[in-house]
Amino acid sequence: MNNSKKKWPVVAGVIAAVLVLALIIFFAVPYVKDLSDPNKKAVTAMKNAGADYTSDFSKRLNEMVDAASSGKVINSEGYVTFDNLSINSQDYLSYLNVNTVKFIYDSDFSNGVISGTLELSKDNGDTVATVRFYSDDKTFYFKVPELTSYNFKMNYTDVADNSQTSGMSGFDREEISALADLFRNIDSEDMESYTKAVESLMTDILTGYNMAVDEFTYSAGDKTTYNAGEYSEDVRQYTVTITKQALLNGANAAVDAVFDDESISGYRTLITSYYKNSREKLKAAIEEKLADFKDFSIVIYVNNDEKIVAWNCQNSEDSAVSQNSKYSAVIENLLNGKFNRFAWNVESDGVKLSAESISDNGGNAKVSIGISGKGIESSYRGEAKQSYKDGAQVKASEFSSAINVAELTNSQAQSVMIDVFSHADLFSKLLAPSLLQQLE
Repeated sequence: MNNSKKKWPVVAGVIAAVLVLALIIFFAVPYVKDLSDPNKKAVTAMKNAGADYTSDFSKRLNEMVDAASSGKVINSEGYVTFDNLSINSQDYLSYLNVNTVKFIYDSDFSNGVISGTLELSKDNGDTVATVRFYSDDKTFYFKVPELTSYNFKMNYTDVADNSQTSGMSGFDREEISALADLFRNIDSEDMESYTKAVESLMTDILTGYNMAVDEFTYSAGDKTTYNAGEYSEDVRQYTVTITKQALLNGANAAVDAVFDDESISGYRTLITSYYKNSREKLKAAIEEKLADFKDFSIVIYVNNDEKIVAWNCQNSEDSAVSQNSKYSAVIENLLNGKFNRFAWNVESDGVKLSAESISDNGGNAKVSIGISGKGIESSYRGEAKQSYKDGAQVKASEFSSAINVAELTNSQAQSVMIDVFSHADLFSKLLAPSLLQQLE
């Protein structure tokens, strides 16, 4: 009996040791697995990218709603400068004394109004001519003060009636009008409700994206340093293969998430009844769209915070893109998202397109684009920024007695032409002497 009592501490110690070992194994196995499966970091980084995009989209959407409910307008301003514009070796910029379009416009979502100005200048210098405009849900108003004192307007119904857009992309004018009616006269409560529905929809889509990410194939590369200008960060390179089956499974999961999401049932019923789509029809349509899809790979660079610093993708001969087309794209999310760079190069049927965009979290962006091939040489660059203001610069009152260009009478046309000729000096400011001589 005494011997058994002496053994109990030993037995208890063994049991305690086993329990401690079990706990260590229980909690340590996931970390050991992570070490043995370096690709898991790539999966997490891909999912983090999807979550960050969804969060950023939601943030911007809510900013718009807040602006609308508070009566503030979103002000956008910037410029676009053409450095080259030639066709078949003919330099069309040489015909012009201006090469820059400066824009300033305000988006008033609470009243459904967009208004602003377009200014023409040389190298973003002094303004030569101005177009002032105001647009509500029915009518577009505009004027060119340097050219004529008359105001003009166009009703959107007139434009639709006289356009050739009917039937394009499966829409006719009645369908477009019906969709537009859904978003007219939306008050702040409606907009908040729509915002929540859109956020739910984005979450449902993210569900499908995450499933696809889990099913992509990954190959870990070397640890390296990613350099971009003055920026550098320690990263690991991964090759991610986007497979057809993973995309199909992810898309089907997204469709299921949308149709199972009761928080958007009202909107889902509205859309599906209008377009006569069902869960099965949407899945069938997706499968049809992906019928000719071929697997392709991208390279991602993941930092120690499991964030993707850069994406690099290009097509190969066996990719889903036409063999007559080549493309490469680099997307950089630098300084922990403080600014982003997107560079894109495409060559298709002898035409090359290159584009670069750099933006920051302050709403500032710089863009440059170049096109060459088949006799076309064009390049332009620009900058833009956004801010919130208490009111719009251009008012509806500026366009009193506006002439409807779709109903222009002979008498009105003559009066406008006489007024334009009285401001003929503007043409010498806009057009180069070589072109004016040809027009004489």
